Amino acid sequence: LDVTNMFSKILPLKRRVELYRLLAQYSRDNLSMISLITKRAERARANAKIPNGQIYIEISDRFHNKNMSFSESMQPYIPKDEYVYLRSAEDNSSVNDMLFALASLAENKEKLTSKIISICFMPAFFFLFSLVLTAVVTYGVIPKLLEFDITNNNPELAKSSESFLASLVMDVVYPF
Repeated sequence: LDVTNMFSKILPLKRRVELYRLLAQYSRDNLSMISLITKRAERARANAKIPNGQIYIEISDRFHNKNMSFSESMQPYIPKDEYVYLRSAEDNSSVNDMLFALASLAENKEKLTSKIISICFMPAFFFLFSLVLTAVVTYGVIPKLLEFDITNNNPELAKSSESFLASLVMDVVYPF
């Protein structure tokens, strides 16, 4: 368990996907990727309500003031696995392709997370459905069966139908 990265300010998944796609487009158009971060930081300085604006300000400051590489300035704000990919791409001058790959990776993480959440809620849904179904059968169907008169006032048929209904109720209530 990596405790050092647990409480860091990692950009939310959707924001990272958006950022990686924008950075890849900047890189493809031969524009400086840090210029995008710097523009976002300037907007965040002007308007404090910009989502994750403080993170962009800190990334820009780390790049400009501490003379860090782009990937090093991003390190505290992206997961460790994504940082390793970004650093490797930066060293090999293949940042554009890696940014698109990182965007796809982050999107796949998002899809996987939503699938895991839906899988976790599935048993709870079926349990609640079974409780509702049991309540409907117990309080709705069985009392109607007990009220139903199939004997047409025939005493012998009444005896056999009562024992049938009694055994049916016992099988439903105590199935084992």
